[in-house]
Amino acid sequence: MNIACDIFKSAKQPDTYLYLPVGKDQAQLPEGLLALLGEITPFLTIDVHPQRHLAQAKADEVLKAIQDNGFYLQMAPDKILAEQAE
Repeated sequence: MNIACDIFKSAKQPDTYLYLPVGKDQAQLPEGLLALLGEITPFLTIDVHPQRHLAQAKADEVLKAIQDNGFYLQMAPDKILAEQAE
């Protein structure tokens, strides 16, 4: 599977990125997610496929999340560890 993704950077949450399939309407995203992220700005467009090396995520997890939810949210590593500790 190969999905072309637009990656957006959150203005409100440092080191937080949102992966969306190219052309997906942001209005279709959950309101809570949009409130959490605040304004999002385009950062990068890439093709995500199982062999793609991503800096802070596994490509298979990104593809599954996009397939299941329509998006993938990459949070800062320290935020992920804090949430797992709770």
